[in-house]
Amino acid sequence: MICPPLYTEQRQRGSVAIEFAAIFLLFFTLVYGAIAYGIPAMIQLSFQHLTAEASRAALKVDPDQSSSSFVSLVSQEVSATITASWLPEAWRTSCSAPDDGGTWEALPSVEGGTSYGYIQTESLYDYTRYQLYVCIQTQDSIVPQLILGDIRLPDLPKDSSGTPVIRASTLSYL
Repeated sequence: MICPPLYTEQRQRGSVAIEFAAIFLLFFTLVYGAIAYGIPAMIQLSFQHLTAEASRAALKVDPDQSSSSFVSLVSQEVSATITASWLPEAWRTSCSAPDDGGTWEALPSVEGGTSYGYIQTESLYDYTRYQLYVCIQTQDSIVPQLILGDIRLPDLPKDSSGTPVIRASTLSYL
């Protein structure tokens, strides 16, 4: 009597499908996690770089003019730098002023656009020092969150209202 083989092609196909399903779930989770955390990290670094560039651009403005003219030109430089970036307009909104007890005034908007910063003046001995705060943020969902029970991928920082937000700012003296 010849015994049928225990290891058949049909049994092999079933085990390959189960192995593929298990490995695919693990692979998909790792790839999604890398993308889901990589994109917000890239945007955070882009925001930080962009606010620093906008602050540097504001340094080009000559302070030897009236205060209102100076602030207007600083606002133009900051807005021009930020709007010339690769970031879509929907991803960049203005932030609130720093909560340090200073007298921050919003930069005037340029051509009805968004104001991306705040400025305050400080009178010292025989000159006026300007302090510039440039800040941009996004509250739009750039990457959809994957929710698995209590785990959220990516787990973005939240503002005081509990809304996920990516924000960067630069504080400089002019």
